[in-house]
Amino acid sequence: MVNGILSKLTSLLEDIIESILGPLQDLLGPIAGALNLVGGAIAKVLDFLGITCSGPEAKCSEEDSECTNGEEKKKEGDFLDDLLESIDNLFPDTSADTNQYVCEEAYNDKKLQPTRIGFRGGVFDSNYADSPKNNPNSNSYKKKIVYDIQDIEVEEGDDAVFTITRSGYVTEASSVTFKTVGGSTATPKKDFIMVTDIVGFAAGETSKTIEVRTINDNDDDEKDEIFFARIKLNSPDATSDITTRFKNNVAKCIIKQKVKNDVDNYDPYDPYEYTFDDILDEIDEGLDDGITTIDDDTEDDSSSTEPSYKVVANRSSVNAGEFIIYTVTTKNVPNGSVLAYRLSPNFTPNNIIGGVVSASFVVSNNSAKITVGIVDEYVSETDEVLTFSISSTNASADVLVLSNRDINDVDEGVGDDSDNVFTEPTEPIVDTGDIITDDSGKIIEIPVTIPGGPYTEAPFVTVGGNGIGASATALLDNDGFVSEIRVISGGYGYRKNLASNNGKRCIIDTFTLIRPGFGYQSAPTIYINDDPDIVEAVINDDGFVIGARVLNRQVTFDAIPKVIIVGGGGYGAKLMPSLSCLPEERLVEVGATKIGTGRYVDCP
Repeated sequence: MVNGILSKLTSLLEDIIESILGPLQDLLGPIAGALNLVGGAIAKVLDFLGITCSGPEAKCSEEDSECTNGEEKKKEGDFLDDLLESIDNLFPDTSADTNQYVCEEAYNDKKLQPTRIGFRGGVFDSNYADSPKNNPNSNSYKKKIVYDIQDIEVEEGDDAVFTITRSGYVTEASSVTFKTVGGSTATPKKDFIMVTDIVGFAAGETSKTIEVRTINDNDDDEKDEIFFARIKLNSPDATSDITTRFKNNVAKCIIKQKVKNDVDNYDPYDPYEYTFDDILDEIDEGLDDGITTIDDDTEDDSSSTEPSYKVVANRSSVNAGEFIIYTVTTKNVPNGSVLAYRLSPNFTPNNIIGGVVSASFVVSNNSAKITVGIVDEYVSETDEVLTFSISSTNASADVLVLSNRDINDVDEGVGDDSDNVFTEPTEPIVDTGDIITDDSGKIIEIPVTIPGGPYTEAPFVTVGGNGIGASATALLDNDGFVSEIRVISGGYGYRKNLASNNGKRCIIDTFTLIRPGFGYQSAPTIYINDDPDIVEAVINDDGFVIGARVLNRQVTFDAIPKVIIVGGGGYGAKLMPSLSCLPEERLVEVGATKIGTGRYVDCP
């Protein structure tokens, strides 16, 4: 009850004072950050009411300062002590709490309870209301088929065999289209035979194969060649009650250069396998015992001092708005060497996030990572191959940039099977040990351990524990599952769990739009902890701030940063940042990609 009273009191004070001083603080800009007008005014009011422990947005002093207690008065007019004493007297069977609590105890004492996240309300998807586990004859639940196709390798001249699998609801027939797409190194009709076909699955079938013929062109100097295969939904169509998803809908085929002059495996029916000229060459070399196999394994010679370069992409295909991470590995390249790369052939700065199609990178311990993103606005009528190549080397990697982005086209999850494709509605689960706070016990991130749902209306999020004032909202993904919990107010005094103590660092993932302001003639400047280069504002034609783009996700934070919006000819806009706390290796993997659900700006 006490926590509820303090939380409500703080919330009302913040709303009232911010409505008065908020516009003034916005006008003052960065100066207001130092003055902290709103926070200072709230602190004064709380002090007047007898709340002697520090409140929101502030830390305890180095000296022990006494928090509220229910019996002993420290001075006249201690309003809150009187209130608490009156509450204690409502329950005569239980004695009043006369313990003296200091700030250090409040944040570090072992008696502090873990922070608990609960869920109330929400509307589950009616399609799941009658689960087959309760009613096997029900037809009201969702039916989902999940397709998958994986990358393969093939020796030049052999058939490339792609395997397409499906799982989930396989009791009915379905089909997908299959199409090959050339890469930068593999050319149709020269390196492989183009295939466009429909792959059908009968009821109960879970796997099908399709072959693509590769061509042996007898070129000893060639490197590995790459082409792609893409599958799309053919049947049933969108009007069906069966949902179709893809774990992977693009596969890469690497054509490995065939080893020439291999007498032991000589095929007399393949004239390109071993030629008469090759035999004459070997005779000229003075072979004693007839024709022998020539060992062409020099590139694996560990004693070689020649530098070598290799680049691998973390994905075979990418959609607009997504990112690719290229990993470069080298041998015999000095540490600190600077190399250059280029993106080709049909991509301009307008297609790439940041507008960079050629740049340099530094090799450290024979490796480097480069993140490349495709802009949200990218549109193409056909699938395009994006080639990342290292200048002055033969190292390159191809990724297929897809022509359209269909949310029903790709499912990047693990993929469903017959055991989980029929999902009963469940509430989300949050592991209390995953909740991250700052040093004052203010909640800065609530990761979802197990997404709940599916919902058509998100549930209300409750925050329990020893702290007060925290609030959050649940966000639903495209399938109605709670995949993100957005912290609206971090509160204070919750059990501490710092990101640094968990081997994590926190970056700004997105923003929640609190109010759009008005009168902006140009995009205002957004200061994040006094730094204007982390985020840029987006306004519409009516002079409202409607969003913000995160320009630098390399900057990390230990607490929710201060956000001040100034300039642009208007005032009143307010954005609240949401942090995502990840281990170091995950920060490298995600690069600048969006982590959470929804858009970069979500209205509360």
